[in-house]
Parts: sequence; C-alpha cells; structure tokens
Amino acid sequence: MSWAGVLGLVGNVMFGVLVWWGILVSDYASDVGFVKAAHILGKRKLVLL
Repeated sequence: MSWAGVLGLVGNVMFGVLVWWGILVSDYASDVGFVKAAHILGKRKLVLL
C-alpha cells in the first residue's frame, strides 16, 4: 500500500470520527435545548395558573 493510500485512509477515518462526534454533540445540544424549553414553558404555565 502506498503512502497516499495510507494517508487517504487515515483522513477518511478522521473525517468519519469528526462527523460522528458532530452528530452526537448536536443531538445532545438539541436534547438539552428541548429540556430547557420545556422547563421554561412549564414554569410559565404554572405562573399563568
């Protein structure tokens, strides 16, 4: 296997890991954002009642 092939493979793996982490982090952030929004809306409803 040539150096170019090895570098290409490593580059693809790194890119895959970065994409995977990006998806995980954005998923976590959206979950946290949703929980915070629900919490704030819940408080507003209590105040209105």
